[in-house]
Formats: sequence, structure tokens, C-alpha cells
Amino acid sequence: MLELKVDASPKYPDCKAFLVEISELDLNLKKVFEFEGKKLYLKDEFHLTLVGNDDSLLLRNKFIELVGEEKIGALYGELEIEIKKLIADSKIDFISEFYILRKKYPDDEFARTSLIQLVKTDLMNKFQEMLELKYNILLQNSSSLPHITLYKELDNFGIGLYSKEDLEKYSIKRLESLN
Repeated sequence: MLELKVDASPKYPDCKAFLVEISELDLNLKKVFEFEGKKLYLKDEFHLTLVGNDDSLLLRNKFIELVGEEKIGALYGELEIEIKKLIADSKIDFISEFYILRKKYPDDEFARTSLIQLVKTDLMNKFQEMLELKYNILLQNSSSLPHITLYKELDNFGIGLYSKEDLEKYSIKRLESLN
């Protein structure tokens, strides 16, 4: 089941992040995945990111240009309706392609490690096309590499992954299964 979730961006609280929550995965995953002596923990929610942190700022600024700050709420509401229609007409297929990622963020003491699974979906392209046609907006960081994060370390956030180049840069191991 796919459902739109709209939250304040963790990085820019005045902006909105748009996620597509995926429930009923039925992947039969274990709670802990061990890799190189490090424990990665199964997340309690799974999502595709349509609009992440940096794009949430870009989207907000473009909406302000279009209608002004006082009317931005109505435009966000309109966008939510459009996204829900796209979700209803989209499908997600899980690919047996998993990657362990590692990335060091400037504010983190240690590098983050997470495990992702690639997915195949037309939702991302439909969303980008709708934004361009309806609002003349081209997002910079929306994922051209649809994936869900299955496991991450307990005490940190996941790893932002926006392109095939990011996958190549941060991937430390490719897996065809989790067994």
C-alpha cells in the first residue's frame, strides 16, 4: 500500500518534504543485519522520497515566486492532491538488488552505514513531469534512483541518495539477496 506523507523538512522546518510511505512490504526481513561487525537495524517505516530536504527549499521558493507567501498553503494543498492521483496510478516493483552504503557527513563524528533496496517505479518520472508541466519547476535532487532504505544504524539518519553517481560513490557492497 502506498500513501503520501507530508512533513516539515528536518533541515528546513518552513518547507515541506513529500514522502511516499510503503506499507505491507512482506519481505520477511530479520530485525538486525550484520555487516563487517556493524549492526544495522530494520527500519520501522519505509518510503520513497519525492521531495527531500534541499528540494523542499527549492519548491517553497518557487511556490512563493508563483503565488506569494500568503497563498503558498493553497498551492501545497493542490500539489498534495496531484501527488495522491499519481500514487493511485503508479506501481512499485522491488528489484533483487541491494546495496550497503557508507557516507561521512561533515557534522557526524563517524560515517553512516545503511542498506537500501532498489525499486522500479514510474512514480518519480510522473511526478517530475507534473511539476514541470503544471508549475514549471525542475527539482535538483529528487531521486532518479528510486530506492527504499531497509536498514540503518540505530543512532543516525539514513544516507541521502539522489543519483546513480551517488550510488557508485557511496556503495561499498552490492548484494543480490539478504540471506
